[in-house]
Amino acid sequence: MQLIKHRSLIVLLFMSAACNPEVAEESDWMLGTFSNVGAGYRSNSCGVGRYEILEDGTFIDGGVDCDNNPVELQRLTWERLDADTIEIALPSGDIEAMRIRLGRDCNLIEILRVRDGVVLENLPYEYVRGAVCQGRTLPCQPEGSQCESYITVWCDEPPPPCEEAP
Repeated sequence: MQLIKHRSLIVLLFMSAACNPEVAEESDWMLGTFSNVGAGYRSNSCGVGRYEILEDGTFIDGGVDCDNNPVELQRLTWERLDADTIEIALPSGDIEAMRIRLGRDCNLIEILRVRDGVVLENLPYEYVRGAVCQGRTLPCQPEGSQCESYITVWCDEPPPPCEEAP
């Protein structure tokens, strides 16, 4: 009889914890590689910025140069603020942190800057899901004319549809 009471109490505790609105289900929408520009963008400047968000809490600010050589600017850590937001503390500068949340759709993340404890909502920027690399366009014709020298391409292949993303 005593064992049944204890078991009932344990079941009640687990049920109340599961129904508690403060217990947020952890999602992994933020994991993966995100690039500052999508595939198909033409320009005269080269290089692609990338953020890599790893499951172990590592945040890599990097990208590729004009020849697609990897560039790592910083290796930082991220922490979950809630189910929809993570934050990366920055070591120096007037921006103390970046907050990242899901963008307008599942292929975008939105990055907000934090200065003096205030989130600068009016200055967001977006990164697209997937690893984007740099490609060169054909030489300008006629020679000497101006045209875009670079085009962005998926490094390997486009990321899978959102519902299939890891």
